[in-house]
Amino acid sequence: MHQIYDLNADEREAIEELIASIQKTVRDENELHRIVRRACEELPLSIRRLLADYRAEVLGPAIQISGFPVDDAVIGSTPLTTRPDPNRPIMREDIYLALIASRLGTPFSFASQQGGHLTQNIVPMKMAEFSQLGSGSKEELVWHTEDAFSEYRPDFILLFGMRNPQKAATTVACLPPETEKEDMEALFSKNFVFIPDPDHASHLAHAATEAGRIAHAKMQAMLSDPSAESVLFGNLKEPYIRIDPQFMKPIDSQDKSVAAYQRLVERIERSQRDVVIDQGDLLIVDNHRAVHGRRSFQARYDGSDRWLKKINVTQDFKRLSELRFHERDFAI
Repeated sequence: MHQIYDLNADEREAIEELIASIQKTVRDENELHRIVRRACEELPLSIRRLLADYRAEVLGPAIQISGFPVDDAVIGSTPLTTRPDPNRPIMREDIYLALIASRLGTPFSFASQQGGHLTQNIVPMKMAEFSQLGSGSKEELVWHTEDAFSEYRPDFILLFGMRNPQKAATTVACLPPETEKEDMEALFSKNFVFIPDPDHASHLAHAATEAGRIAHAKMQAMLSDPSAESVLFGNLKEPYIRIDPQFMKPIDSQDKSVAAYQRLVERIERSQRDVVIDQGDLLIVDNHRAVHGRRSFQARYDGSDRWLKKINVTQDFKRLSELRFHERDFAI
């Protein structure tokens, strides 16, 4: 399920040269988003082929690309907050993420997360250490489909290791192959509702921009009147999955899909695997074929904690056009 690809010296050199050429001229995230559309075609052929196979589902639901060099001194301290920063510099690691993401589809963000930054910092925050958020630490982040509440959830998520001294593990699991046909059929029933987590639902409550107010209104509508959805969808023989145990509930508790859902949760709980995203590692997760979470860890809040960068990817950016009101062209 989890395959590892190690960059060789020639690949690293080619990627470094490409990033350096972009870094010389890029001024902001909008421009970065435009540049990488074409620049990603200059990635090494071996990487482009790897990502093409992954996108076509020839490979498993999660792959890891390792070996991208990160200079601990250059990246500086782990941020202590995920609050948006209009003056945040574009780092070479941001460009690397955007390049890889652009070979899978179109990178995008939610205006309700970190001000709509293209790449998101995943760092522990003291105020959130027991939460079911990426900024938690002491409580295990239960495995889930990323942004399961949204019909515009990403097709892929990319998680890059800036540093991980605690060796905190990301968990990954796919639909267990032993799932019985009767359970799979039951899980195609639209008997569940998904709600936004607090990271989305509350961050724009006092938004000053039109884009922020529109995004907040959409989140509130999802909270007050969520649509009925199924856990499995697509082809019954090879279904895709949409699940978030902490932020979903059944409509009819007596429906047979509920018992099937409970059995599925137990199977996924047993089958999840730990992946430590070390410095320079990039984990790519197919958000329709796998779920992910995080083991608990002890944060220090001293600038040396685990720090990941995340980027979302959609394969159908046109479908998001009606939601793009943000000053960042790629945010919805």
